[in-house]
Amino acid sequence: MAREQLLIWEGAHPYALSVELRKDSHVTDLKDTVVTTLRETFASHPIYTYVARTDEVPGPDFDRTQIVITDVYTYDVKFLPAVTMKLDSSSNYAVSFNQNSAPILENGVPVVGTINYLVGADGKFVLDNKGRQIPNFYEYAGGWDNSITLTVSAEDTITREEVVSYLSFAMQHLLRDILYTRGVFIKATSVSGETETPYANDYIYQQ
Repeated sequence: MAREQLLIWEGAHPYALSVELRKDSHVTDLKDTVVTTLRETFASHPIYTYVARTDEVPGPDFDRTQIVITDVYTYDVKFLPAVTMKLDSSSNYAVSFNQNSAPILENGVPVVGTINYLVGADGKFVLDNKGRQIPNFYEYAGGWDNSITLTVSAEDTITREEVVSYLSFAMQHLLRDILYTRGVFIKATSVSGETETPYANDYIYQQ
């Protein structure tokens, strides 16, 4: 145990825990990335065309769009067909016991400067027990395994089938490289069964 603690002290640099930690949101960023990418893709679909608003307010132009893509679902037929994204679960994984922690690099070189390294009240760099400057920010190697659900809702079964077919193909093939460059790697996709939800005197068809 003592040896393990020594390794953690030497490798993980616990002093970094006392400074600000910059991190990406695996929830907000994931949703924004997937929803934005799907909107861009459906913007060129010949039938279920996504049309965005032309002002500064993000979101669809409900008067012209042929499909709604969002993470908020509403039971209103005027918003159908719709693709709704939901985050089901997230689990973090690291590549090593200290997550390969390292100072933030710029062109492969640690960024040097008072903004990126801790500075004491005396205006001098704060040093660790080995005389090294302590970075303000660390970057870590690792990632998040996320499970998401994309629900297609439509007023009829034909629309549901067409949107599901295109969506599943796009997520597995058309958008795989695009999402990868944006920080989202698709490991696997699957299509669930069909459901019908009563609405007024009719049904909303989902999958």
